[in-house]
Amino acid sequence: MKWVDWEYIDENEDYFPHVHESFRIAGVDELVGKKLTKWNDEMVMQFYSTAHFYPDGRIVWMTEGIRYQSTISEWANLLGAPKEEEDDIDIYAKLKMDHNSMANMYTAIPQKDLETHKLGSVKHLLPGLATSNTILRYTLLPKSGDDKMIRGHSINLLHLFDTPQKFKVMSLIVETIKRTTTDQKRLCGYAPHIQLLINSKVGTSTYLLDREHLPLRPDFEDNVIVMDPSHPTSAQAQEEIRKAQEAKAAQEVAAPNAPIANLKTPKDQMQYLLEATLRIE
Repeated sequence: MKWVDWEYIDENEDYFPHVHESFRIAGVDELVGKKLTKWNDEMVMQFYSTAHFYPDGRIVWMTEGIRYQSTISEWANLLGAPKEEEDDIDIYAKLKMDHNSMANMYTAIPQKDLETHKLGSVKHLLPGLATSNTILRYTLLPKSGDDKMIRGHSINLLHLFDTPQKFKVMSLIVETIKRTTTDQKRLCGYAPHIQLLINSKVGTSTYLLDREHLPLRPDFEDNVIVMDPSHPTSAQAQEEIRKAQEAKAAQEVAAPNAPIANLKTPKDQMQYLLEATLRIE
């Protein structure tokens, strides 16, 4: 688990187009950009082993054999999570989207990659989406293992950052934890979030918190745009235009009847006057 270094993202915005804006519109930029507490792996695992979420919002768990209790709303306040509204999207309330739903989330696939490229791959995603997926893997929907393919509800969530929409954040966190407790293959994520809840009841002076909540500074996206050489804004076309302008200017200076307005330097103007004098004589 990491927190997003938005200052780093903003300073290199050309490599992370629309990323910060998408998270801001979705209402989660402050949450994922907040450095939380250090944590203790054993205490977090005890939470996963003993936590029970009640329909009325209560959370009960054991830490070192002692029973503690809180509520989802209290936990949300500790985290500074956005308040859930009725119209916000519930990620797990919908079926998992398949890879075909990602067909419009890619740039044009280069010829050399056409045979091997698969829908669901992070390669050749539209600018900003690869970084958004990386952020989600380390913050709101923790994932381990293969980071080259997007699967399951991670696809649903990424769609909400392709076209930014608000969603139920605490519902996502709680439901993911519930599913993790019943599936040993899942990553036990949200360690600093869980530790913050534990600390609110146990304190921070009794147990060693030795795992640091580190910043996330994603690798630069490869957003190099290949320009058509014939396009008037390409470097090649601009160079040809410059050469043509220089050639035209040189011809005008050398012409017998060149207007003095075209003679930009004193040397050119003096040469023009001398030639004009000779012609008069």
